[in-house]
Amino acid sequence: MNKRGLEAPEFWQILVMILALLVILFVMMWFGALGDSAKSYLENFLDLF
Repeated sequence: MNKRGLEAPEFWQILVMILALLVILFVMMWFGALGDSAKSYLENFLDLF
């Protein structure tokens, strides 16, 4: 293996960690924004049956 092959895993590991944090923050913000209206959505969905 060359030097770049040894450095690549560390770079990709850091990149994946950053992307994972961004995704977690986005999901938390999304659920936080819909948290208040989630119950009304469930009630409207159950009313269909």
